[in-house]
Amino acid sequence: MAEIVELPRRVVPQPKPAIHKGGDCSACVLGGVLGIPTVREVYETFFGGKPKALSRHEMVAAVEDAEWKLELLDRVISDIPHWPALPNTQIWGQPGWGQNLAWYAYVRMAIDAGYYGIASISYAKQGPPAESDHVVLICGVRIREEPTRIAKAFKLTHEILVSCSAAQPGRSQRKRSNGKADRCSRWIAKQPQALRCAACVQPSPQPPR
Repeated sequence: MAEIVELPRRVVPQPKPAIHKGGDCSACVLGGVLGIPTVREVYETFFGGKPKALSRHEMVAAVEDAEWKLELLDRVISDIPHWPALPNTQIWGQPGWGQNLAWYAYVRMAIDAGYYGIASISYAKQGPPAESDHVVLICGVRIREEPTRIAKAFKLTHEILVSCSAAQPGRSQRKRSNGKADRCSRWIAKQPQALRCAACVQPSPQPPR
């Protein structure tokens, strides 16, 4: 058994060479979720053409502009949900590893409603104490039922689909529903290290007026 909800949009791939010296992951995520085809167009739309990496507060400001000024988003949820968890810096909100099933339930509810998650992770996989330094897009959830050695018993594996602008070495391509290779996304069963959500956003069903 597998319950899957997969939203269609993906991040814009990282340009090579990078436009911003620190990488363009923030702009890649904005472009993907908003339907802006290139990173340069993202910089022109939001930052007067100046490349920059975004803090959480700058990312929230950008998606709120996309909602209220550009009408590219239908709704934005930028409030940080809190459940009892281990202490953390909360720069990008509560880290996913401290939330367990409560965090997955929140993400699944958002994906079911058509919201994408904008989040930051530790790209180098330095573990939960690490600061997050790379922005990704959460665009799907699935639950897989797997048998165990005990008769009539099974375990559930909860996974999220993460779209990443920088394809990591050694990662195999996955297939999208249309059969094409999708280098920018992969299913993750273990919550990404130091993942913190910045906002949940829902693209507008109508073109901007």
